[in-house]
Amino acid sequence: MDVIDALPLDDGAVTRLRARHGEHCTPLAFLLVRPDAVRQGLSWAILDELRREGLTPLEIGVVRPHPRQLEELYLSTQIRMAKAGQRPMWWYMPRYYELAPAVAVLLTGGPNETGAAERLTVLKGPANPAQTRPGQLRYRYRSQNMLMSIVHSSEDADSAIREACLFFGEQRVDEAISRRCPAVLDAAEIPAVPAMLPTFHQIVAATQIALLDRLQPRIECRREAVMVRTALQQAHGGDLTDPVYRRRTRALRAPWRYASPLREELSSRRDPEFVYLTWSMQMSQTAATFGDGVVGHLRNLRVDLDDWAETVLVSGWGFHSLIERTGP
Repeated sequence: MDVIDALPLDDGAVTRLRARHGEHCTPLAFLLVRPDAVRQGLSWAILDELRREGLTPLEIGVVRPHPRQLEELYLSTQIRMAKAGQRPMWWYMPRYYELAPAVAVLLTGGPNETGAAERLTVLKGPANPAQTRPGQLRYRYRSQNMLMSIVHSSEDADSAIREACLFFGEQRVDEAISRRCPAVLDAAEIPAVPAMLPTFHQIVAATQIALLDRLQPRIECRREAVMVRTALQQAHGGDLTDPVYRRRTRALRAPWRYASPLREELSSRRDPEFVYLTWSMQMSQTAATFGDGVVGHLRNLRVDLDDWAETVLVSGWGFHSLIERTGP
């Protein structure tokens, strides 16, 4: 996308479209299927759920947002986080949106709908995965954290119009509201078959296994190390994918719980490999500042990471303590 096309939209677009379309603007909602969902092939399932909920796409398209569009889209979120004393992850947002395209959708509810955007907010669930519930999109599709959270949606009808204009332009939104006919997604660039990618907890377990294998000759408690490695491997395909975020954390900690001599040995060492294992087996006292250096640290330890794992790890460490502290 050209930089000029990504400049902030004219804030008068909402007023103009409301003046032209009146009550037809009231049932509007906007949804962005985010890159983690698109890359896992979940776009079709999410769109089907929206239709079952009585939300009809009026305009839909595959997009690769420019950083300026992302800044405008998430401006209120970043301000709200900063005021709450939370550390925004803005600097990583553009990299996250490089993982895959996103799908922008302008939706409308039924003819008597007065709160489609608000209803969609409930359907998607909270950004904190520890607070999501069965039936919500972010629960069903295993939201990773507050950055990699499956979908974004508008807060109200005015926000829906503004955000739709941000991606489609005012003229295209005007035409979509005028015709009020269902739109169909072009399948280009969208994976059709879901392929679930590793969760934050699975990736942490995989790095632990890799380091235990490398460090085994230097570990005195080798029998315990083998037991922990085996337990991590067994949990990897099941318990670490649980939709309930905190159960994933407990499953990742469990193999280390009864390995006291091994934990003490690791904690007494200051080599980077041992420091990493000591922290990652506890999964506590995390901070975004720690996450900033995780990827480079692991690469120095010759642990291979692809783009997905890198993004999940950095954002996971950045948000883990916040998720655990504020979850149920």
